[in-house]
Amino acid sequence: MRRGGKLRKSRAFQTPDQRTSCSSGMMFSWISRGVTEKKSAPRVRGAVVLFRNLAGMPFVSSAFFVPVWKEEVRDRLRNIRRMPLRQKGNGEGVTLLLSLLGIVTGEAFFLRQNRTAWEGVMVNGREHIQIFAEGSTLRFGSFWEAVDFWDNEIEREVDYAYDPGWGYLTSSLSLLGSGCQVYLWIHLPALSFIYGEEKLLQWLKDNRDLTVKGLGKNGEIYAHVFEISNRFTLGVSEWDVVRTIETLAIRVFKWEQQARFHFGDSPSRMDSFWEKLEDLTQEMFRKDDNMEKGVFDFLSLWFLGEEKGIIGEDGGLQYREVANLTSAWLVGDAARRNRVEALKILGVWPRRILNHV
Repeated sequence: MRRGGKLRKSRAFQTPDQRTSCSSGMMFSWISRGVTEKKSAPRVRGAVVLFRNLAGMPFVSSAFFVPVWKEEVRDRLRNIRRMPLRQKGNGEGVTLLLSLLGIVTGEAFFLRQNRTAWEGVMVNGREHIQIFAEGSTLRFGSFWEAVDFWDNEIEREVDYAYDPGWGYLTSSLSLLGSGCQVYLWIHLPALSFIYGEEKLLQWLKDNRDLTVKGLGKNGEIYAHVFEISNRFTLGVSEWDVVRTIETLAIRVFKWEQQARFHFGDSPSRMDSFWEKLEDLTQEMFRKDDNMEKGVFDFLSLWFLGEEKGIIGEDGGLQYREVANLTSAWLVGDAARRNRVEALKILGVWPRRILNHV
């Protein structure tokens, strides 16, 4: 690693010949060759979900929603020729981030991939029907076009539970009205480092129309990935919700892009960058509540440094026990496995480090 033209070697960042073993169980190797900055664009993922219920039937959450009603929902939707429903197989992925949020858990589904997104319909999940589109683009309008198409196709064949005064009726009051939930997941390591994670989180939360949290335990920010969604569905149209999130997504994306462009301009910032990596290195092996966050925050900054040309791609970080480290996080913890799977899509995940070994 270079800092001010010199190779920095603190105790946490010694080369293998200087430190052949360490209590943390990992070994670093730094190569001070010149590196070229790669294209460094923020990673984003977006989704639009419509929640619908069929008229004249109990909600999924109701005690009266017995198996016979589940079969009735499936039967009604099987009449839609363009949407062949099928049973979900064991271990078969739907869309990873939507699955992480528990939105499209259900027993029958339709799924296909178009040019810009995955789109599909899940039955008997949170509501009778969940129509969704998800992909890696800032153009949420394309997601809306996909879900609107399937919404219209379904409504030609069945009657939705709808009230002229309240809109679409749902078992969850937070979905009443438009029944539209829009999600943005965006990786903001440069902004988080420069301004501070808490300050950035508070700035995003200042918009009272939005809900902002992370993918960690209790909504904690992991790997500088922020999940932003609309707070309200009542009194707003589906398109209003989509447009609000899309406008914010483009704004924050450009802000992060600008922060990355100037990230290496300040020598003092580079000093702080190395020090932060060293601090996170220690957190990774403390075996306490901060361990998991320390791991993902470290990886997040590591990949930012690599993309900015601060860290050599083939100079790399070497774990002697990568497999032991990653498996220790995952054993017996389904929620943690889901977080790892979600972070894979955003390119911030432990096993990617194997590319450097």
